[in-house]
Amino acid sequence: MAEAQTTAPLPSDQELVAATQAGDRGAFEGLVSRHRAGVYGLALHLLRDPDEADEAAQEAFVRAYQLLDRYDSKREFSPWLRGIAAKVCLESQRRWRRMSQMEELSDELVGTGGIGAREDALVVREALHTLPDQYRIPLLMFYLDDASVIDVAYALGLSLGAVRVRLQRGRELLRKKLSCMVETEVSRDGLPEGATAC
Repeated sequence: MAEAQTTAPLPSDQELVAATQAGDRGAFEGLVSRHRAGVYGLALHLLRDPDEADEAAQEAFVRAYQLLDRYDSKREFSPWLRGIAAKVCLESQRRWRRMSQMEELSDELVGTGGIGAREDALVVREALHTLPDQYRIPLLMFYLDDASVIDVAYALGLSLGAVRVRLQRGRELLRKKLSCMVETEVSRDGLPEGATAC
């Protein structure tokens, strides 16, 4: 008489989380395998770029692993994980928006002056470093460090309104500096007759 072969039921997400918290890294790999497609699908839907979605999905799992002690095992794991993935995607979108704003500012001024595209980033960086600290630091934190207005305000001990004003004024000063630098670059052989230096 042949023995009936039974397969052990797959562990639940909660069991895999508990095993991970107890030090079993293989258990977390099981969670990744189980939820990879759903997290990637959400990221692809939000970011609309396969490479960005793949990167966001990986970051979501890294963060989930780091935040596992905050997971409430009485709740479903998948919505908690997808919430982390959505936050990662929103941060990525915010970062791209900020980068594109800086690129637009650079293109608006530097791109029209005949300076090579590879030099644009150096020109913007050089212009940023000439700004007074009260404008340069908020701009660097907001655009390059991906800090929110609230984060900048907290870090610098300023009100939200003061940070917004400094960001706006800093962008205006940066625009003027870039414009001046482009004009100087275009007229390397000397200022045209009647022109004044910035």
